Amino acid sequence: MIHPTAVVHPDAQVHPEATVGPMCIIGPDVRVGRGTNLIGHVWVEGPTVIGEDNQVFPFACLGGPSQTRSRPVDAEPMLVIGDRNQIRETVTIHRGSTASSTTRIGDDCLIMASVHIGHDCVIGNGCVVSSGSCIAGHCRLDDFVNLSGMVFVVQNLHVGTHAFVTAMVKVDHDVPPYTIADGLDGMAIRGVNLIGLRRRNFPRQTLRHIVDAVRVWTTRTDLSRADRLQHMEARHGHLPEVKNLVDFLTTRGALPNARQPSRLPTAGRLLPPTQRPEVPSPPG
Repeated sequence: MIHPTAVVHPDAQVHPEATVGPMCIIGPDVRVGRGTNLIGHVWVEGPTVIGEDNQVFPFACLGGPSQTRSRPVDAEPMLVIGDRNQIRETVTIHRGSTASSTTRIGDDCLIMASVHIGHDCVIGNGCVVSSGSCIAGHCRLDDFVNLSGMVFVVQNLHVGTHAFVTAMVKVDHDVPPYTIADGLDGMAIRGVNLIGLRRRNFPRQTLRHIVDAVRVWTTRTDLSRADRLQHMEARHGHLPEVKNLVDFLTTRGALPNARQPSRLPTAGRLLPPTQRPEVPSPPG
């Protein structure tokens, strides 16, 4: 169904079972899949493909050109959005920056209000990007990444699968899989995202191996980077999850010792909540 106040370009392809609400603007070379609902006041520019059963809320802008100085001249880059995503109010997602590049959003993601996803980003399946977060160009979020509110991800970075980034963090280097990134005045790896992994039904024994491997990476300051990786693989490399972690740390730029913020607990301590040091109250 297309609302009579919507403006849909003749070259756009809207599935008969999709809904285009009032005051939406759909440009040329846009495809909207079955069951997708553009609730109202949604702007989509092509080339953009939106899959099935997505919910796009008012004032979202999808498929705009990349915010770069250069523009491709031989072909238009694309935005491809998968299925069953929720894209909330005032979200902006840009297309790729070159003729051969594509910005991609996977399936079953929740992209909350006022999020910006820049050109050439690849967002995996089941990701949560909370309100006010900004992801710069050429970043990759693997499956089931969770970014809290007002997180800023610097360009060309990689956040590994099942990682969790706490609110208001500037992500300025890669975040390894299964870990928690924290810190208001300097990003640090805080341990393992145990809550998220339990929600995804990871076995208890697998969690123990992941925790021990991450502890080696974050706390064994007596070992070189290569020795830490070798130690992790020797003890836990038989598990696919730890092998994934080791491969990530081998090929990406994640730091073995993240900067330690001045008022937060020591990086990588993996302490239970009852044993974590209290954050001192501000003076006065």
